[in-house]
Amino acid sequence: INTLMVGSGGEDTLVDAYSAGDLSGSITEMGVDDFNSLTVSDLMSYDVVMVAWATDFSLDVSWSTKIEPFVSAGGGFWFDGDPNNTADLFPMVSGSTGEGTCSAPFTLTETVPGLTDGITNDYANCHVTYTSYESWLVPMMTEGSGAVSMLYGEYGGGRVILSGPDHSHHGVKGAGGYQGNQYDFVVNIVNWVSDGCDDSTFYADADGDGYGDASATTMACEAPAGYVADSSDCDDADSAVNPGASEVCDGIDNNCDAVIDPDDSADALTWYDDYDGDGFGDPDLFYSTVACAAPSGYVADSSDCNDVDSSINPDAIEVCDGVDNNCDGAVDPDDSADATTWYEDFDGDGYGDPDPIWSTVSCTMPSGYTSFADATDCNDVNAGISPGADEVCDGIDNNCDDVIDPPSSVDAATFYADADGDTYGDAGITELACAASDGFVADATDCDDTEAAINPGAAEVCDGIDNNCDGSVDPDDSVDAATWYSDGDSDGYGDSLVTYVSCDGGDGWVAASGDCDDADAGINPDAREVCDDADNDCDGTVDGPDSVDALTFYPDNDGDGFGLETVEEICEDAVVDCDTG
Repeated sequence: INTLMVGSGGEDTLVDAYSAGDLSGSITEMGVDDFNSLTVSDLMSYDVVMVAWATDFSLDVSWSTKIEPFVSAGGGFWFDGDPNNTADLFPMVSGSTGEGTCSAPFTLTETVPGLTDGITNDYANCHVTYTSYESWLVPMMTEGSGAVSMLYGEYGGGRVILSGPDHSHHGVKGAGGYQGNQYDFVVNIVNWVSDGCDDSTFYADADGDGYGDASATTMACEAPAGYVADSSDCDDADSAVNPGASEVCDGIDNNCDAVIDPDDSADALTWYDDYDGDGFGDPDLFYSTVACAAPSGYVADSSDCNDVDSSINPDAIEVCDGVDNNCDGAVDPDDSADATTWYEDFDGDGYGDPDPIWSTVSCTMPSGYTSFADATDCNDVNAGISPGADEVCDGIDNNCDDVIDPPSSVDAATFYADADGDTYGDAGITELACAASDGFVADATDCDDTEAAINPGAAEVCDGIDNNCDGSVDPDDSVDAATWYSDGDSDGYGDSLVTYVSCDGGDGWVAASGDCDDADAGINPDAREVCDDADNDCDGTVDGPDSVDALTFYPDNDGDGFGLETVEEICEDAVVDCDTG
């Protein structure tokens, strides 16, 4: 135990204990001025600092600036009843009384192993009592009035004894009474306050990471607060940097092995060979490497599905070429840049519905679809309707040309101009259509389309015109055709029994009938009746009284052969006849 004794109060008991071998180690006696010049670091070379009784007032044993760091680092401090320097103990002791206030009897109030072993209540005197002190200090002796005259305690890594009696001034080895008792107490105090340990070097751990700075050291039995036994920290201002830290990629030697950002850093990345230089790497780990930064020819990405073709990578545009261009696992997907729009052919007629809602996009034409060129179906639920269908007259646009029932319809009819509105058309003026337009009719038999009265439905009349367009002018069946009579004797009257009907009688035929003898031109209804035994005027009477040559005969009522003289006289009885009978 290396002890520094400060002051010249005749403290020979402590020196005697080292000389007698009751304390091992060394003792250094030092005057006030020399002690005052010591730094805290200088004190760290000692195990115990002891302040002797009646040391000069100029002694600097300030607790806050000098003694407290020494004790915290594991040093032992023994204040041996010096009434002149109690003020330096503040704030550890904030109240004390000096010489003349401390008197017998002195009584130990605590039993402290190693400290009070074999010690009795027999002491020469007392110089200091302690009235106010920090809670870590424990009273162990009182004086006659009951005031505390001795304190002990552990602080940081070290121990403290504050004594009212000056034990080192009165103790004598082997003596009886208080002298022998106080000698033994001196030995116990030095052993206890030093804890009997050998100083070790501890290193400042400013960042609290458990690793110390080799350039900032202190000597102590136990590590003072803020110090550790390790000296391997390479940056004691950063708790994340120490030998126990994981190396990460941050441009710092995190684990103090003198290597910055090695390949085995905890967050080192796997870099993938980009053989084709397209910015995307080969996912095959055989070609990969691990490092904090990408080596030349390597990238962080591992999504290239063909690392020998720079045109194939996840950023490439997918096209219809039988290759997975963008490495998404799909070859020629529907969203390929040059994918074709195909149109549904629902009715299977080879023509698709142009409505985009029924279309699909893909690289190849799906079953049931057609190309854009064939997406011209105007009715995709009827296979009979498509651009390839024949147009027919049915009120539907069969061939999807936006024209319904055009003249080109396969079953379109020929219609004929009906200029005169008689429902019969002119065969020379036609139109081809599914239905007749205004002024046209299906009939083509009108032979004069300027005259409504002339048409095949007209009645034939005797007017020198072909009224019913049958190619005959004034035929015998004309509605107003006359009956003509054979006039064999050319007397202007025909034989009522020899007739024909016609618009024109012709030679040998006359309109007047009633000839009763067509072989004799003198006999006809217009002839003069004469007395010739013939019916000359064809009135059914032969030789009638009207005969132009008839005689006048007189009644002969009396049968005498002579008649009445005058007609007047025989008006009622006279007979004019060609034959009196």
